[in-house]
Order: sequence, then structure tokens, then C-alpha cells
Amino acid sequence: MIQSGPDPLDRFRAWVTATPDATAVSVRAEHISYAELDRLADAFAERVLAAGLVRGQRVGVRLSRSVWLPAVIIGLFRAGIAYVPFDPAHDSGRADRIAESAGLAAQVIDGAGEPELTALDVDAPVDPRDVRYVIFTSGSTGTPKGVPVTRQNMTALFEAALPLFDFVPADRWALSHSYGFDVSVWEMWGALSTGACLAVPGEEVLRSAELTVRHLVEERVSVLNQVPSVFAHAVRYCAASGTTLPEVRHVVLAGEAMQWDSVLAWRRLGNRAEVTNMYGPTETTVYATFRRIGARERPHTHRTPLGAPLPGFEFRVVGEDGSDVAEGEIGELLLRGPQVFDGYLGLPGPFVADAAGGAAWYRTGDLVTELGELLFVGRVDGQVKLRGFRVELGEVEHAVRELGLVEDAAVTVGRTATDEPVLVAHVVARAGERGGLVEQVREALAARLPSYMVPGRIELVERLALTASGKLDRRALG
Repeated sequence: MIQSGPDPLDRFRAWVTATPDATAVSVRAEHISYAELDRLADAFAERVLAAGLVRGQRVGVRLSRSVWLPAVIIGLFRAGIAYVPFDPAHDSGRADRIAESAGLAAQVIDGAGEPELTALDVDAPVDPRDVRYVIFTSGSTGTPKGVPVTRQNMTALFEAALPLFDFVPADRWALSHSYGFDVSVWEMWGALSTGACLAVPGEEVLRSAELTVRHLVEERVSVLNQVPSVFAHAVRYCAASGTTLPEVRHVVLAGEAMQWDSVLAWRRLGNRAEVTNMYGPTETTVYATFRRIGARERPHTHRTPLGAPLPGFEFRVVGEDGSDVAEGEIGELLLRGPQVFDGYLGLPGPFVADAAGGAAWYRTGDLVTELGELLFVGRVDGQVKLRGFRVELGEVEHAVRELGLVEDAAVTVGRTATDEPVLVAHVVARAGERGGLVEQVREALAARLPSYMVPGRIELVERLALTASGKLDRRALG
């Protein structure tokens, strides 16, 4: 195996030298080699610099899922320019607010052949840090927050996580996530750092369990990263159709609480792939903990096993007063280490000073308990995970109120008939304005928010339930 240094870009370069003719990317019927991908990336990096952009600036990327997507990202890395993802599949009015907050020097969009590079502000601010990408997460105030991830953060991730698996050049990784979701960083660079092939399904594939499974079979995918709810749909389709996936060697679940039922159903189908549950906020560079699920393991608790932090991380579990809780008690998880970011774009991060004078601790906002390992319990705030995307209920509420169509609104999480989580908007109509209001709100939100943030149900209520102290009572709303 190649030992070429910790930087994912350097690892990729080493495979370009060692196996230039090996397939790097497969998209439908199109396949390009490591040498071809390297050439495309180099040419794009030259275009970026020739356009007057400089190291430390940021570029918006709005590309469909093609061989150009990894080529553009690698090219930007080489030019020392950070990318800000705007996946067209999740585009909305929210993207305009993100673009304004990001301070973009240029943007990349699909072209007739090569992607089009359009300069927006070649004098845009330069970040002195070596930032590789900025992903915007949901914000409770209604404003998305940009998370800058540096070369050091990414290097620490792959140094810590790759040795935990037996990935080989013969592997084929599926790019199962939107590139606006940070697991895509692990998928793309995990494949290209190990000499493997990145199999990129079309957007229509990701919306269908049947097409997803067909893609896995046809592309002979061996490394599958999926959100637990999406994995559950794929497993149910496999069970109904009698499909097995013998090529899959590794299943990595992340982005939501793990669903034991789907893992056990996967095993019953005869699939022998190793299943690993991983956890990590965007602020800690994709993954922070690792837990392999044993081949014959059965759940001994309803809580999701997070396992132990990746090498390089330190953790604490603290109560509301900030002091460490005893083992077995519930508290907020604090993390620190080389994968942790150093603050939002233009804003400080939620950090807690270290009493001993060491590095500050990042407040994850996640409630855990430690019983031989870390177990996920819930959140300390109004944040939820839907299809792996982080959603602040406050941001959705803010968007509903800002429409100017309702008197007041609150958002909760309900369940569908198949027990899937769904956002529910409870809206108070203005006097005499109930007719057609639900459809008006739904259509207006669809134009303003990405699809995963649009409530699946909108319910008219006479008033919002309050607690005795006058605060919103989400539990009473259902």
C-alpha cells in the first residue's frame, strides 16, 4: 500500500503516479482514469488562477453529478481556493443568502462542455487559513452558518479514520450523498486517497431505493456510506425483491440515529459486509467517533452506539453547570482535537474554555451517556437530523414567519405512516385568511428552502400551545 503522506491531495497524486490507467471516476457510461482526472483538475486550476483568483478566496460550486464534479474540487484544492457547495438538487432562495454570506470570488456552473467559471468579485476577502471547503449548516436564528474546514482538519480525519478500515484499490465507493453534505468529502477523498474508483449515481438514483440498489449492483460497489433512514429503504427493497449485495464489503452509517432493525434485516439477507456506525458534526470534519457493529451483535439498548472518539480526539461529558458528569449519567458531549474547526465564517463557534489553560472544547449540542462507550441520547436544543441533513427548527420557523402569510408558526418533528421523521409546521392563520393558506405556505417555502427543510405537513391551529412559563410547548403540539 502507498505511504505518500497524510494530505488527501498528496495521496491522490501518489495514485496518479502509481496507477495512472486505473479508473478513478465512473458516472453512468463514462469512466475516467486517474491520469485523466489529474489532467482535468490541473487544467481547471490553471483556469481559476488565470481568471485572477488568488489563494485563500472562496468559489461557489453549482454542478450536476458528473466527472467534472471531482475534477473541479481537486482543481480548486490545487489552486488553494475553498469551495462552497450549492448542490442544484437542493437549490433554493436560501442559497442566495449563503452566497452573500460566503463572500464568493467566483462561481462554477454546468456548461455545454466544460464547466463555466464566472468571476463575481476577484477582490473578495482572502482567508489566511488554508481552507479547503465551507459548508453552511442550519442556524437557529434563521441565518445559515458557514463552517470552514482547513487542510489540517481534513488531514487529521484521513490520518485517523483510514487505518480503521481495510480499504484497497480494488474497492468501488458510491458517492451516495449530496456534495453539500460533508459525508461526500469522506466518500470522494476516501476513494481517491486509496486508489479506488468513485462511482457517482445520478440524482434520480438517489431518490429511489430500487434505482439505488440497481446502481450498487451494476457498479459493483464495495464501500457504501449511507444515512440510516436511506439505508433502511434500500434494505426493505432488497428484502422485497430478493436482492443481495455480495460485492459490498463495508457499510458506514452516519448522519442520523442508527436503526437496529435495518442492520439486523441486512444481516438476515445474508450480506456479510462489515457495518460501522460513525458520528460527527460538520464542525469536527465529518466523523468524530467510530463503532463497528459485530456480525452477531444484537441491541442491548435503544440508544445509538457511538463507540469511541477517533484517534486525536479528546472528549468530556458535562452537565448544565459545565462540570463532568459521572459515568452512566447524561450530559452534553464536548470535543477537541485537530479535526475541530476554529469558528464559523465571521462568527465565533460554541466553545468552552479549558480550566487548565489547554485548547478550548467544542460544544456539540449532543446529549450522550458513557457506559463502556458513548451512546447518543438526543439534543440540547431544537436541532434535528432529516435524511442526514442538520435542520434547526428555528430556521424553518423563521422562514415560515418571514413569508408574511401567517400570524405565527411553530415547527415540530412528526412521523409518517411508515414511521419516518417528517417536519410539521403548525401555523396560526390571520383572521379570515384560512382558505388556501396551506398550499400558499407550502409553495412559498418550496421556493425559499431546500427540499429537506420544507415541512411535509402543514397544520392550521387556532393558537400555539405554551407552557406555564410562557414558552412554546412543542410537546403539546405533537
